[in-house]
Amino acid sequence: MKTLTPPPSWCINNTFTLVQNIQSLKQIQSRTWEMEAFCASWKLVGSENFHEYLTAVGLGEEMVQVGNVLKPKVTISQEGDKVVLKTVTGVSSKEISGKLDEEFDDTTLDERICKSVLYLDGDKLVHVQKWDDKQSTATREVKGDQMIMTLELNGVVAVLTYERV
Repeated sequence: MKTLTPPPSWCINNTFTLVQNIQSLKQIQSRTWEMEAFCASWKLVGSENFHEYLTAVGLGEEMVQVGNVLKPKVTISQEGDKVVLKTVTGVSSKEISGKLDEEFDDTTLDERICKSVLYLDGDKLVHVQKWDDKQSTATREVKGDQMIMTLELNGVVAVLTYERV
């Protein structure tokens, strides 16, 4: 009976690395497909309870009033394994970028410094921001040519409606 000689270790290591690379590529492709519905430019067309939400965030009345009249354009894209959200308000603009499921540093339009994480929950894109002793959650969901963003902070809920541009 002939004894089989195991392959050299370099072959095993290269095969293992190749399998890991294929798995990583499949994961990126899967995430790209899941993100596809969000990747577009969106214009704010309506809001409910946004004044109360901005107050809960801790903004002063003047900033809350400004926030209520702005109609931002949000562009969501994916660059490699990062999700990019660019918000343009006419007064200022802000871009954040982070890998799904990984915490990153974020500075908001009102200059709050946060720890953020973006993740997919089924067909929803969720963005959690933590600062001081607060945590807000923005959940985006695409329905046809609309993106509905539900904001929640300490029980205060606001809903923003965007249309695809």
